[in-house]
Amino acid sequence: MSTDGRPSRRLVVLGGSGASTPELADAIATWPGGDERRPHLEIVLHGRSRPKLELVADAFRRRVATLDPPVAVTTAEDLEQALDGVDAILNQVRVGGLAAREFDETFPHAFGLPGEETMGPGGAANAMRTVPALAPTWEIIARRAPEATVINLTNPSGIVVGTAVRSFGLRIVSVCDSPVTLTEAVSARL
Repeated sequence: MSTDGRPSRRLVVLGGSGASTPELADAIATWPGGDERRPHLEIVLHGRSRPKLELVADAFRRRVATLDPPVAVTTAEDLEQALDGVDAILNQVRVGGLAAREFDETFPHAFGLPGEETMGPGGAANAMRTVPALAPTWEIIARRAPEATVINLTNPSGIVVGTAVRSFGLRIVSVCDSPVTLTEAVSARL
């Protein structure tokens, strides 16, 4: 608990050097119920590239600079260190980057199948690449932060979450933007 009575929370963002990470700052700025309901936040951006992490962290800091209570933004390349005192973990790792997504969404076309990173041949390719790559991360989380809630954005989400739960016992939920996108598309058509 902070000196003003608001709780403090630490959120670790896996894949924190991703170009879309600063959009999380926009979501924090529009906290449900307003600023008075937002806890003190420490956002830890975790990734492998110090230069990319610092670039994204600077953009994130600019977007939250005027918020009260302030939002602390730090970076970490070491996952064990990043997980110290964590309350929640946002997994947005994209194994293979956007080039891998492009492959997953295009190679099925040669077989007359739709390209998709979450199901079909593209989803299978994504799963074969992503599940083994995330296994060491899940193992560290299970050991260092077993009570933390993991919020998953990584596809194929069902397979990623199933592995995290069955193999590592993590507390994990998956979030998908498809319902929002679908609803907006239907609304625009109507």
